[in-house]
Amino acid sequence: MANIWEALIGLLVNAVRDSPDTVFFLSTDEALVAFQLEKDLTRGLADAGVTPSTGTLIRTRSDVQRSRHSQEGMLDAVVDWFLLAGSRSIIGNVQSSFGYSASARNGIRYTVAYPHTRLCNM
Repeated sequence: MANIWEALIGLLVNAVRDSPDTVFFLSTDEALVAFQLEKDLTRGLADAGVTPSTGTLIRTRSDVQRSRHSQEGMLDAVVDWFLLAGSRSIIGNVQSSFGYSASARNGIRYTVAYPHTRLCNM
């Protein structure tokens, strides 16, 4: 049975398969998420036999103040929101209004990763 994380990895692998020059911007306030995502995505791509054309698959802003509970952290979240709003598409989860509202800003596609790899394009 797939969980939300596995569904997300599957969506990312498919995106790279469809467009090998894809680069993902990760917006998170959890420091370990970027590390784990890079690790699992690299493994997922290798398992699927997919070779990306770029060396860097995931980008984050290195100067981000991670804490949601500080003024700097809240300002960094706004910057991330506008960066997401300027992307081609957003993959998120059903619990995140952050990504969904960023997609609504410019009318870009928002894909929700559900368990069991069910997808909902909004």
